[in-house]
Amino acid sequence: MWSLGSLPLRLSARPLVFRAQQRNQHEVKDFGYDVTQGVEPVWNSDTAKMHYDHYLDLVNKLNAAIVNTDKENMNASQILLKVSERSPLYDLAAEVVNHEIMWSSVRPGGKAPSARMRQIIEIQFGSMENFVEKWVAKGSAIHGCGWMWLVANYSQIEMTMSFNAGTPPPPLVGILAMDVWEHAYFPQYKTNRKAYIRNWIKTIDWEYIEKTFDTLYDPSAKYEERDGSLESATEMEQAFTEWVEDEKNAVTDRNEEETTEPLPLIPDVDSYSVASEAVLLNSYERGTEAELAEVLAKKEMAPSDIKKILGAFNRQKSKE
Repeated sequence: MWSLGSLPLRLSARPLVFRAQQRNQHEVKDFGYDVTQGVEPVWNSDTAKMHYDHYLDLVNKLNAAIVNTDKENMNASQILLKVSERSPLYDLAAEVVNHEIMWSSVRPGGKAPSARMRQIIEIQFGSMENFVEKWVAKGSAIHGCGWMWLVANYSQIEMTMSFNAGTPPPPLVGILAMDVWEHAYFPQYKTNRKAYIRNWIKTIDWEYIEKTFDTLYDPSAKYEERDGSLESATEMEQAFTEWVEDEKNAVTDRNEEETTEPLPLIPDVDSYSVASEAVLLNSYERGTEAELAEVLAKKEMAPSDIKKILGAFNRQKSKE
């Protein structure tokens, strides 16, 4: 199997530093570095230790919650597949998984992207600089608490966000996660979330991101069926070059569609709630207040609920 960066695959955890007791199944993960010593430049040792202790507390609470239940032989990822969203058990399991994705995808000082990884980012976002600015803008605009994500969507890499303990919905797979709960930034940065995010970006382990993306989508795979086994380095390079061209064309097509397609309608949201606000922020970011008001007027919603959603919309726009 060819790898984007010609890097060996390793997704399994290193030797565990903590074992859950008896039948409780989720075990604390070893991230390959000591989180409690700090993850500079974003977290000093005091903040990192406090944050890591929070993660340990989540793991212990999750393990306690599944004792003598049909989930006691499951880890956090398995639990997420079995319980409904917005339940206390889902929130616990999601927060455990989200923190593990985050600390797996960062490390002190970060790791620079390879030429291939940089090319992939440039295809999807125009340039690494555009990626950084978009990440900062979206992360700063999250209303309340949540997570910023870089996700694999089949052959695409996309940027999205979730609220509270949310996780990316299928088929999206999170490969990079940034905590935007206050406990992640307030101790050091107070309300300066942008400063936190800019320092956080400097800790991204792009080597890990590249390897993880490679396991989810191998850009040479779709050429193997056509050309047979891709054994030589030349054939592999050709496969990657063809994939790059395909992705550039796909991005161009999507951009052209975005300029001609009508604005997306809000899905079935019949009353104001945290969920409806999340839908608003995720699916109507290209609209205007007048266009949104016109869409909402066609729904059976109380005027007070429409006013709340328009207020949330304007707060979001003012932060962009």
